Amino acid sequence: KLQFLYLIGASSCVAMGFARMVAVALVAMFAGSIYDILGVLDVRKNFHPIPADASAGCVFAYSAGDPGAPEAGTVPFASHGFEDVSYIDAATAIVCAGDLHELFVKGPEATRATSTCVLLETRADATWPRVTELKINGFPPGVLLNVHGIDVVKGEGGTLRIFVVNHAYHRGGERVDVFTVDRASYALNYEGRIRHELFKAFNGVLNDLAVVSGSEFFITSYLPIPDPPRGRPHAETVLEHLRKARTFGALLTRTLSTKVLRCRYTGVAAPDAPDDNVDCHVALEGFALANGITHIPPPRDGLPPLIAVVDMLRKTLEFYAVTSTDALHAGSVPLTHTADNVEFDAASFQYDAARGTATAEMYTGSIVDLSKAMRVDDGESIASPGAATRVVVSIQYPKEGRAAAVMRRAEEDMALHDGSIFGGTASSIRLRRAGAADTGGGVAVLGSYKEPGIMMCPV
Repeated sequence: KLQFLYLIGASSCVAMGFARMVAVALVAMFAGSIYDILGVLDVRKNFHPIPADASAGCVFAYSAGDPGAPEAGTVPFASHGFEDVSYIDAATAIVCAGDLHELFVKGPEATRATSTCVLLETRADATWPRVTELKINGFPPGVLLNVHGIDVVKGEGGTLRIFVVNHAYHRGGERVDVFTVDRASYALNYEGRIRHELFKAFNGVLNDLAVVSGSEFFITSYLPIPDPPRGRPHAETVLEHLRKARTFGALLTRTLSTKVLRCRYTGVAAPDAPDDNVDCHVALEGFALANGITHIPPPRDGLPPLIAVVDMLRKTLEFYAVTSTDALHAGSVPLTHTADNVEFDAASFQYDAARGTATAEMYTGSIVDLSKAMRVDDGESIASPGAATRVVVSIQYPKEGRAAAVMRRAEEDMALHDGSIFGGTASSIRLRRAGAADTGGGVAVLGSYKEPGIMMCPV
């Protein structure tokens, strides 16, 4: 390798940059981890000093029950990495863990168990939400369940469904699985899957999804090259090794190469049914690293729904107005920190019909120091500072020939931590206390792609 770098002329500035890219790509190609290359980026401008007592008063839920209660923590969750969260209402949410750290570093066979999803419910007479594990019923045997992004959707008659991005690799393929949420019995009942031929080109790298109607969703891809069929560490052919090197090179040079797909479906398919229930195509391109995505429903008929997409490496939220045939760019909102996931808070939405404007709040899982967040320590805890960040935007809906426009109004960190106890922040929301007036308080919920539980902080 050193001889190769010498031959391309490492003495010139351009060649030195190229040599660094090639060297890192070669090392990472054999190290087997995408996090290695992101760590090399070492984005120092992301770092903001955090007071040592920033997380004072926070609690950690590592099992079902009441966080902070004596019985909590006796039966730990089977799966780690509660990477994404989705609202049911202002006081209730679902968080899912897919063991993504182990999945991507060591492969599907190394994950601890099938994914774990929990229900968070605030109560009028308790400080912290109750954490209840949701039993998964009817999921097809033999298919892996490694959940990444999720979206909870309310249907007709109050029916709740959860759509999950599932990296099943050689035991089921890249797919979206759909469950009905039975709150009475605390269960997720399997309904079916959505899978498309195009998903093969994004094996292992689909990330998050936003369901914008009863028959349509958008889904992000966060890496430009698919994983090998048996998982990210298991490149077997020369082509698969070259694809991995190309992925690392694209990230190092911040090549704009990740995409968002748009899928229309006619229903979910049974396990053995053909993949003829969905049509997908690439709808948006040009992201350095598309990650979380969320949906803002229209406040009245005739106005477009909006989607917001995290561009992780650019540190922006990109907004789009969705039409029947297109997704039109409506604004780019800069962020202080690198964000992972984003969640729209429907309870905060305020619409001014006379002006055709609205105010919306969103919450991001913020990565305060990207270089630390992306280091892999062979199972050791990652001291990765993070935050639950509230982003407020103004929306101008289209009228009189003007396109929709979105601008940032405010941004604040509701909760900060230094990463010494809880690393790898990936998602956040604010839950209000059930039955209480919204006075701006509540509980900030933080998830992680790696940690065995959930962090909760008063706000």
